[in-house]
Amino acid sequence: MLEVPQRRLFPTRDDFLSDFNRAIAELQHIYSSELVRPLAPAWTEIGQGERVFHVDMPSDFAMTARGEHALLRSLLLGLKDKQVKLVRIARVEKDGMTTLWAECEHGGRASGSH
Repeated sequence: MLEVPQRRLFPTRDDFLSDFNRAIAELQHIYSSELVRPLAPAWTEIGQGERVFHVDMPSDFAMTARGEHALLRSLLLGLKDKQVKLVRIARVEKDGMTTLWAECEHGGRASGSH
């Protein structure tokens, strides 16, 4: 699905940031096409902290362009040292909170966590 850029694989900070910003734009495209769910899917219960990660924030902020960018950036920053690819994501809105769930697999030149 999406390889998370891993800082140590880039010769310069600027090279990393360029690829990181590309990854955010790609994740934004995926995120915007994902249906909002009222409950987390069953796959979020398996492997939490190992291959399933999440970030959340208040929905009123997450629904703004700035909040959406912050949510996506937080996820990718948390994953940048885990050497993972994002396999799938889920958007959940419940009780005034938006949660972005991500399932990852190890491998590739990527990284990930949160």
